[in-house]
Amino acid sequence: MTTGALMLAADQAASITAIATEAGVDRRTVYRRSASREELLAVIHEARLAAIERPTKEARLRETPVTVALHHCVEGRIEATAPGRST
Repeated sequence: MTTGALMLAADQAASITAIATEAGVDRRTVYRRSASREELLAVIHEARLAAIERPTKEARLRETPVTVALHHCVEGRIEATAPGRST
């Protein structure tokens, strides 16, 4: 999925075949996980959104001092959005 996300971010016209080749898998493997380009984009989007939201949940905002929680939250979001990050 990371390969697909990176390739589609760089070129939205990247083909499923090109994504599969770059990932070192057969095109059918990609289609087993996502039946269409739109579904692949949706899966990538959902995974990225979950990765961005996770640090907020894990920061324990109600139990931790604000500065510590904010630091963990921001640090986690930066990590989640770093290029090449696995989703």
